[in-house]
Amino acid sequence: MLLADRGFANHNLIRWLKESPRQGCIRLPSDTTIHGVGRRGFSREVRTIYPPLGQAKLYHHVRLWEDGQLECNLALASLRGIKAQWAIITDESPTVHTTCRKL
Repeated sequence: MLLADRGFANHNLIRWLKESPRQGCIRLPSDTTIHGVGRRGFSREVRTIYPPLGQAKLYHHVRLWEDGQLECNLALASLRGIKAQWAIITDESPTVHTTCRKL
């Protein structure tokens, strides 16, 4: 399992993960553009869809960045006692259990 913070979120790393036998979880910056959440055909920045405090949102098959070429799963969480909100992309099925055990 590869775990990476926001500075490592890029096309090359995600392509490498998709081609390797490894699984990965990468934290995204809040200004990352995603497609496939909400109304069809619209893109949003991650910061606009964080859940309320103490909750999580899980999305399957979102596309990343302006070009929308890379697809992954997305888990968002606003955890009590932690200042930063979390946006994690993963190749695993996004569940609270699989995501929170990596946080």
